[in-house]
Amino acid sequence: MEAAFSASAGDDATQAYRRLLTLGERYPTARAFQAFLIYSTWQQAAEDPIAEHFQQGLTLCDRFLAGPEPSDARNLTQVRALRTSFLSGLGIKEQDDVGEEYDRDSFKGGD
Repeated sequence: MEAAFSASAGDDATQAYRRLLTLGERYPTARAFQAFLIYSTWQQAAEDPIAEHFQQGLTLCDRFLAGPEPSDARNLTQVRALRTSFLSGLGIKEQDDVGEEYDRDSFKGGD
């Protein structure tokens, strides 16, 4: 599987990546592996920038950040930065877009 995944983008690499994601679902507390999946998903998104990859990356980041604090603070910083990048890839600002839209559309002043 590693040889297929390490090869250039293509069907074999995509299938290997999907098998890794399935394995990651079985071991959500394997912190190092979850971080690896996040980095791998970023690579997938860079090579094939479709919404599915950015959404998957966001999901993985959220799951990682909801878990226990990693012993390596650098890992946490990198995952937070990648989460912001996944959000950007989906066209979502870090802030609550719904709240900003509500503020723009709400009546100003008066009653």
